[in-house]
Amino acid sequence: MSSNSESEEETDNLHEDLADLTCEISIKQKLIEQLELSQRKLSGLRSQYEGKLLALTTRIKETEVERDKVLSNLGEVESHSQDAAKRIREQYEKKLNDMQNEMKKLNSAKREHAKLLRNQQQSEKQLKMMQNDLKEMKKLKVRRVEQRRSKEMAQFKKEQRQKDNQIRTLEAETKKKDMALLRRAQQQRPMSSKVAGRVARYDRPVTVPRAPVGIRKRKREFSAKAAKSKWDELEKCQRASLSKKLEKFGRKKEKAISENKVR
Repeated sequence: MSSNSESEEETDNLHEDLADLTCEISIKQKLIEQLELSQRKLSGLRSQYEGKLLALTTRIKETEVERDKVLSNLGEVESHSQDAAKRIREQYEKKLNDMQNEMKKLNSAKREHAKLLRNQQQSEKQLKMMQNDLKEMKKLKVRRVEQRRSKEMAQFKKEQRQKDNQIRTLEAETKKKDMALLRRAQQQRPMSSKVAGRVARYDRPVTVPRAPVGIRKRKREFSAKAAKSKWDELEKCQRASLSKKLEKFGRKKEKAISENKVR
């Protein structure tokens, strides 16, 4: 009993360790997924900032070229007044100032993003550590699963041996009982003939005058038939009892075999 309880306790501990390990692996995987998602977002933002800055720089250059060209054309045409040239110049200056302000904002955002990227290096170290921990935890989980399977298989084999021993014990007990019944039947068979002979002898009265030969013969025949009838009845009861026991044992054996197949 103590060995069984210890084995069950070890199996329960393995199940608990495996459940805790599975939970820790799940948490670690979620943290890794979050860090990886954050890194992908930072990388995406960096590409966006660089693309916007490049496009804005190109627009500023194109606007400056366009402004200079328009002002040059206005200078060549005498019909336009100085006020028109001034107005056009102011429009372009305003447009360029707006783009310069946008450029400043993008540069500021890029600097903040650079800080995040520097912090990302620390996150990458943390991510690598977590990934290594996750690998070790998964290896440990595999070992725990194998240990649990080994324990369960050992427990199953132990229970199977116990059932086999019970079946063999039951077979031995049944065989012993059958042999005892057989010996008893063999012992009672010669005794029954003796009993029949004694009954035949005791049927003859001692003090009463002897009856005719025909009457005495009929009495002896009647007594022998009665003894044989009793013996046949006894033998029939013994066979019925033995048949029931063998049938009961057969059902138990078939049940044990079917349970083993299910396991």
